[in-house]
Amino acid sequence: MLTLGDIQKKIIYFCCVVIIFGFIVFGVRTDNHFYGLNESSDLLDCIFYSSIVFSGSGYAEIHPQTSLGRMIVLVLSIIKIFIIVYPLEKLDGEYFEIEQSKITLEDVDKVVKDMEIPINES
Repeated sequence: MLTLGDIQKKIIYFCCVVIIFGFIVFGVRTDNHFYGLNESSDLLDCIFYSSIVFSGSGYAEIHPQTSLGRMIVLVLSIIKIFIIVYPLEKLDGEYFEIEQSKITLEDVDKVVKDMEIPINES
C-alpha cells in the first residue's frame, strides 16, 4: 500500500529532479537551446520549464530548438518514467493479483442456492 513516506519520497524526488534540471537549463539558456528562454530568463523560468516538462502538462510556449535541448528533455523524460511509471509495475503484484482458479458447476450451484429467496405463499 502507498504510505505517506512513499508519497514524501516521490515529492522529494520530483523537487530534486526539477531543480537540478532547472539549473541545467539555466546554464544553457544563453545559447538559444530553448525557444522562449534566453539571457534575460531567470532561474525561476528555467525551473518552471523543467517542472512543466516533467509533469507532461505542456511546454508553456518554451520548447527545445537544438540537439542539446532535446537531449536534456529526453533525459528528464526518462527520469520521469523511473520515478512515476516504473513504480506502478509494483502495483501489479501487490494490488491486482488474481489467483488462477476454475469455476466448477458445484460452485455455480452453491452461489445460486445462496441467492435463492424463499417465496412466502399467503
